[in-house]
Order: sequence, then C-alpha cells, then structure tokens
Amino acid sequence: MPKEGFVDQHLERIDELELINQEYWKLYNAEKGNMNQDLILEKIAELQTYISPYYDASRYVMEQSIKSNNEAKENQSISVLEVCKSITSRIKSTGYLQR
Repeated sequence: MPKEGFVDQHLERIDELELINQEYWKLYNAEKGNMNQDLILEKIAELQTYISPYYDASRYVMEQSIKSNNEAKENQSISVLEVCKSITSRIKSTGYLQR
C-alpha cells in the first residue's frame, strides 16, 4: 500500500474511533440507569485499547519522519559545503583571488 494511502487510512481510523468515543459519552450522559452507565463506561475503556496504539503509531511515524527530514537536511548541508569547497579550490587554482 502506498505511504499516502496508509497515512490516510490510519488518520481515518483515528477519526472513526474518536467519533465512537464521543458518541459513547453522549449515551453515557443521556443514560439514567447506573447499570447502563457502567456498561457504557466499560465500552469506553475498551475503546481506549484500540485508540492508544493508533496514537503511539502516529507518534512513531512522525518521529521517524522528522529524523528522516533532519538527515536529509544534514546531507544537503554537507553537499553544499562540498560544492563551496570545490568552487573555492578552483578559484584559488586559477589565481583569480590574487589579482
């Protein structure tokens, strides 16, 4: 599956789970009986076992993306530095700076 498709599907799943969570809380607040409220709270707690791994995975993916971007920037900086050194070396070899 392409990376973009995975991310979209992942975010959609988080949104769905958050919506379910909100709906459970609406049911809980509307419910008058303690027994039904207890059952709804159990469902909310159970839902957290699904939501938490998605947030953990999201954090991991973001950390890896930041790490990858930083490494890419570092590599670009090294490349620019090498180009500058090369240009400086060529200029010195021509004697242009000594005129």
